[in-house]
Amino acid sequence: RKAGHTWSEEDARCSGTPTESIAGASAELAFEDERLSAVELVIRPPEDAQGWSKSFRDTKTALVHIFGKSAQRSLTVPEECKAPELFLACVTDGRVTGSVSWSLADGRSVLLSIIGSPPPSTLRVRLTPRLPKM
Repeated sequence: RKAGHTWSEEDARCSGTPTESIAGASAELAFEDERLSAVELVIRPPEDAQGWSKSFRDTKTALVHIFGKSAQRSLTVPEECKAPELFLACVTDGRVTGSVSWSLADGRSVLLSIIGSPPPSTLRVRLTPRLPKM
């Protein structure tokens, strides 16, 4: 709140993030058994193919800067979805998919994904903390 963000108890969402490294993100927290199980940054790219491409690339670059080289990467853009006017519809219906993941030495994991449904389509960065030892 001191940084000018708002917090929603109802859906465990903050209107911003602790860092500006990932532009335009809001934060969602997930809990299991009254413990934090994941932090997810939600990014709503501009409603055009160029804006989506730039947001994905900029977010990936920021994450590489923070966490180093990714462990896995997958991006699918069918030929029929490469036209700028069709790209966003292809994201929404699931034909355009993509993810980049990191497995960190301390047991945490990070996943950048393209999420088409439910609308609005978003980019999501999910940080899963290290699981406690049993």
